[in-house]
Amino acid sequence: MRIIFFLLLMLNVIYFSFAWFNRPVATLEAEPFVQQGLELKVLGERDASSKEEALATRRSSYCLAIGPWDTAQAAERSLALNNEMGLSGRIERLSLRKNQLHWVYLPAFDSRQEATDRLRELHFKGVDSFIVTEGEDENAVSLGYFSNKESAIGLQTKMINAGYRVEVRETWKDVVEYWLVFNVAPHELNKSEKVYSSAELEGVSVMQVTCKN
Repeated sequence: MRIIFFLLLMLNVIYFSFAWFNRPVATLEAEPFVQQGLELKVLGERDASSKEEALATRRSSYCLAIGPWDTAQAAERSLALNNEMGLSGRIERLSLRKNQLHWVYLPAFDSRQEATDRLRELHFKGVDSFIVTEGEDENAVSLGYFSNKESAIGLQTKMINAGYRVEVRETWKDVVEYWLVFNVAPHELNKSEKVYSSAELEGVSVMQVTCKN
């Protein structure tokens, strides 16, 4: 009886083992592969193209100009010479303030004698100064001109502490300049070389300006 039991047990083990090793194998479906790198490359190319277009637009918005000349006649003469060289352009008139300085001074006195007395006093104390002899500030005593505002304020404060009424005023010189503006962008090598050569011959400067359509 015991032998029959073990025989049946061994048959069951053999059957389950056979069934296990012969079971159907599940198949996996591969998902389609998307090459993301290609798309990134296309986007990169578009970005580069946009940057190049923006750079080209920016470069084309500037023109070269030479100058300055003090008179319109001198600018017209130069423009005629440049036209003969194949450079077309126009004359631009610019109003500028130059030599902006900060003037430290004692306001005008009622008479030249009062101004002279104060000048002698300042010279005795070692203060460099002089009398303004003409114009709307006649009989004022000048203590100096400074390009740096802080330096001017420093001298004013020092003189006020010494008991003087001192003022600071910004001064400048109004000037008119004439420039030749050519329809030549800086990156146009052949034409821009002519512009630089022209400026060198005439002893003037070259600058970039915004083109006018």
